[in-house]
Amino acid sequence: MAGIVRRTVQTPAVAYAFGPFRLDLVLRRLTLNGDPIALPSRTFDILKILVENRGELVTKEHLFEQIWPGRFVEENNLTVRMSELRKALRDSAATRFIETVSGYGYRFVAKVKEIVDDKAEVKAKAFKSLAVLPLINKNNEQKLEYVCEGITESLITSLSYISNLRVMSRSTVFRYKASDLDPRTVGEELGVEMVLVGEVDQVRNDLVFDLEMIDAKNGWRLWGGKYRRRISDLVTLPDEIVRQVVPNLQVALTATAQKQLSSGYPANSKAYEMYLKGRYFLNKRLEWWRGNAIRYFRRAIEQDPRYALAFVGLADNYILTAIGETRPAREVIPKAKAAVLQALEIDDNLADAHLTQAKILSSYEFDWDGAEIEFKLAIQLDPFHAHARQYYANFLTKLGQFDEALNEINKAFSLDPLSIAINLTMGKIYYFARKYALAIEKARELLEIEPNYSPANGLIGCVYLEQGRVEEAIEQFRIMFDGLASDPTDAHAADKADRTIADPEALSFLGYAFGVAGERNKALDVLGELMELRKRRYVQPHNIATVYLGLREDDSAFEWLDKAFIDRCGPLTNIKVWPVLDRLRSDPRYTELIQRLGLPL
Repeated sequence: MAGIVRRTVQTPAVAYAFGPFRLDLVLRRLTLNGDPIALPSRTFDILKILVENRGELVTKEHLFEQIWPGRFVEENNLTVRMSELRKALRDSAATRFIETVSGYGYRFVAKVKEIVDDKAEVKAKAFKSLAVLPLINKNNEQKLEYVCEGITESLITSLSYISNLRVMSRSTVFRYKASDLDPRTVGEELGVEMVLVGEVDQVRNDLVFDLEMIDAKNGWRLWGGKYRRRISDLVTLPDEIVRQVVPNLQVALTATAQKQLSSGYPANSKAYEMYLKGRYFLNKRLEWWRGNAIRYFRRAIEQDPRYALAFVGLADNYILTAIGETRPAREVIPKAKAAVLQALEIDDNLADAHLTQAKILSSYEFDWDGAEIEFKLAIQLDPFHAHARQYYANFLTKLGQFDEALNEINKAFSLDPLSIAINLTMGKIYYFARKYALAIEKARELLEIEPNYSPANGLIGCVYLEQGRVEEAIEQFRIMFDGLASDPTDAHAADKADRTIADPEALSFLGYAFGVAGERNKALDVLGELMELRKRRYVQPHNIATVYLGLREDDSAFEWLDKAFIDRCGPLTNIKVWPVLDRLRSDPRYTELIQRLGLPL
């Protein structure tokens, strides 16, 4: 290229120093006397080219080719960038850094010192942890919610491919949605070194994404980028952002990570748009949104039949349908399995696909050996996948391997200490392991994090029952029921709530507790309500069995446990370790059920 002199050095420079400024190529940061100066990404790149070719003319044509490759850009864009740069450098007649060669280009004229990565220099720190906060919907446009959430989730997924980088899970970071907390505060709470924040605005027919990466320790802005896209052009955006963020983290994309990154996006933008909408509705975790999620995932697959993540989303939606008791597991899990097998056929390196397969094999097909293989594969592919370790811990608990389960859930906790799901699973493991004091302590910690998280009250209630504190247990189950079915401000709303919208599991716990307390009529009332509820929606048979266990009507309890086996009810897989069943362990029917589930005696 005319006007460019190629400099070669034995050891490449990691930074340049000129006057009071330092241009750090690895962190992509300009500092003045150690204080960072905000520079847009393209302006930084212009300065880098000028400094690397100091003393030589850098033509406008060369800058256009390097900064806006393959695009037609008006010359005014370069003029604006140069003005930004001169302002940042305090460029003046008295202190000149950049010389304009009228009609041709620019020349960097200041004296520059190259800083190389040798023993004389302190090597830059590699960042090991990051949180991507939910992108802010700048004008609260409801139609952009799926874009904000979807791009956030895509960034989390893509950054998770980077080895040795711990990325906080979606479930944890979305607790900060619509929060105005300082990134440093968030970083301290989550125990991460870096926080990626941003907002989305609509300008005419375009979406403008404005992002920056903050050092959580000192609040420095280490990277920033602004992207303008049509909705139809979003498919490549997460990939572009990740590739620009990575150098600032002092980490490198391995060949495997690059392959995973490129394979995570579909062949066309329409498929990606449908996928984002599917994930948006799936993450609502509400029954009436699941139909929308299925429809959009199917549309994504129609647009790109090789879109593995869309198949994983479809499988996860079917599993949630089974968990939420919308449909019997025996009806929907085969659909989930077909979808996840299709995903694995397309891309066998997807940790989430192996995790979904593991959940199906363990909770619904009772294939314990196959499930363990899949759990280990998921963790091997993504060692920082906190929820893969959480589900593996739950799996080990069902087998009665409590020490191994606690070891695994502690690893999950260290990766994502504020995750509600991980904390609840830890509490349940303590409960199943008969470590009741620790279970209570964990449940109370959960309520400190989320005061209205009623499943924590349910866990406390289960422990109280085992400790003989029956009336206190009933009170906790009432709180649990109220939180899931009615107004939580009414302490006894469970006695009068509209239970047709109730969570059947919460209702069954209440019925069981009434039975244990000797309040037979109340327990029978709950049983009648569950039976009535079955006329309106699916209720898992194990919930009916639970009430019969409280009433000590064991024949009826086993009858409904057998129906739960036929329906492939996931909670039935806890039968080996559930304290409620301790008094039945000498019953041959209990041993037979354990054997039918394939669990070790």
